Parts: sequence; structure tokens; C-alpha cells
Amino acid sequence: SVLLGVITAVLVGMVGFRISSSVLVGALAGTLFAVSPDAIRESAVIGVDVPTTFLCVLAATLALRPAGRLNDLATALVAGLAVSTKYN
Repeated sequence: SVLLGVITAVLVGMVGFRISSSVLVGALAGTLFAVSPDAIRESAVIGVDVPTTFLCVLAATLALRPAGRLNDLATALVAGLAVSTKYN
């Protein structure tokens, strides 16, 4: 769960960079997520929230890549996994 939280922080930074084309904005986004009290608290326990957040951010990261048949399929697959991970 902690590992997924760390990877999610990196992905949030990548999304921030892709949206703004600024390394500063990407680093700030990733850092703010990493020090968020909710992210820290949820990473300390095993549950469905951290994997769901990871898969949602991964889907957003994939969606911001250039369009292509394989990328579109991967984005749809990851988005479907994100929805199915949060079962309640």
C-alpha cells in the first residue's frame, strides 16, 4: 500500500507536468500529494482506496499520452480496473 502511494505521487507529478509543461508544477503536484494527510493515512492501512487512486491516476496519465490504438486500449483497461477496484 505504501509502495502504491509513492508510485501515485510520482504519477501525480507526471500528470501535473503533462498538463502544464512545467517541471515546477509537476514537482509541486507530486509533493503536495505525497505530504497530504489523507494520502499518508490511507497508505498506512490496507484497503481499496490506495489502489483505486493509483489506477485512476494511472488512467489519467495514460489518457494524456498521444492517441493511438494501443494507448487507448490500455487507458480503457486501466480505467475499468479502477472502477472495479472500488467495490462499495
